[in-house]
Amino acid sequence: MKHSEASQITPRYRRTHRDIGVALVEMALLLPLLVLVVVGVYELSRGILANNVISSVSREGANLYSRTNTPPEDIMNALAQTTSQLDMVNNGIIYMTRIQETDGNPQVIEQFQWVDSALAGGPPNSQVWGCSNWNGGNCTMVGDLDDPGRTATPGITLDPGEQVVAVEVYYIYHPLFSLLLKNNLRLYSVTLL
Repeated sequence: MKHSEASQITPRYRRTHRDIGVALVEMALLLPLLVLVVVGVYELSRGILANNVISSVSREGANLYSRTNTPPEDIMNALAQTTSQLDMVNNGIIYMTRIQETDGNPQVIEQFQWVDSALAGGPPNSQVWGCSNWNGGNCTMVGDLDDPGRTATPGITLDPGEQVVAVEVYYIYHPLFSLLLKNNLRLYSVTLL
């Protein structure tokens, strides 16, 4: 093969400056979109993880509260220690409420609040029953068991004399990237057992 013939043979996929420029423009247009998708998926997975953790905490808390004689504060402290993925001390609160069906109404027997929570601006109130007289983490009950002020809203129908426990967990989710979520999200889980 002569030298002149070899110079006439060009590679089949030879890149030109124009092709490289087009690829750079395409990358410049698509890269922000790809980064946004990756960040969104990461933020969504963090939110799902936080929701799953607080759901597990409420289930395990209800299991322990209903089946053991362990003081509620000890249960709540143990539960908070199992949430290594979340900052429960600064962003979470746990409520434990014992409810009994009395005279056709679900009445609160006792309610406890996790005292080691340091939620800024005060913790959200229990959705099952809001105590108005906290003494540390223990609600001081006012009135008799059949007092209308002690009527709870557990969201289920109870049989006469039946007792249930409700464990509520709140968590304030702070997004890493405020571009996608402007506000913090309040996650909530309740388990009745």
